[in-house]
Amino acid sequence: MHKNVPGKEGRALEAYHCKPWNKHSCCTWNTTSSINQDGTLSLYGITWDQCPQLKKMSPKCKEHFERDTCFYECSPNLGPWIVEDEKSKISRKERMVNVPLCAQDCKDWYHDCMFDYTCNDNWGKNWNWAKKGTSEMCTKPCKLIKDYFPNPKLFCENIFNFSFKYETNTSICMNMVPKGNKNYNVSMDKAKQLVREWETSGCVTIVSNMMAVFLAVTVCLKFNYF
Repeated sequence: MHKNVPGKEGRALEAYHCKPWNKHSCCTWNTTSSINQDGTLSLYGITWDQCPQLKKMSPKCKEHFERDTCFYECSPNLGPWIVEDEKSKISRKERMVNVPLCAQDCKDWYHDCMFDYTCNDNWGKNWNWAKKGTSEMCTKPCKLIKDYFPNPKLFCENIFNFSFKYETNTSICMNMVPKGNKNYNVSMDKAKQLVREWETSGCVTIVSNMMAVFLAVTVCLKFNYF
């Protein structure tokens, strides 16, 4: 389940991937169990085991995708990167774009998944949606992830159709598992930047820091990746 605004969960987010957001989350407690039970990406029908005839996704690789799903579902700091997406082929019409993910997070994710299999070079499109949740969704051949994505940058930026941006500047990047207030600070800086751009463009005549706060910490990403 997902919320419109973040808040504390009365029941703990049990899996460690989602625990960092227990006190201020956009997801509800049963999000964790749903992720573990159905084995599909972010509960939207893309199975992790796309090529079971060759190999099921390794535990280490799956762990990263579970962590990513918690980040996507639970983090309250993604507001500045929400954009409208009228071309969505699923059920939601907004998504996150170019969230600056720390390069080391990308490298770790890629390293643990590069010898697992996928049948798509962009998980945001090119699926047979009529067969969602099964390996029959594939419209391309099964290959190693490293064959579809030759390096961590291409992997992080292309796997979810540019939901993430590979960011080497550690002072302005987000961590999949939040470290202290870093993600909040990065989100706040981005929100203030957007406010300044709106003021300069004349699109907003009266704005304040409160709008930046709203964007950075009170908007839940209640939309799909794609």
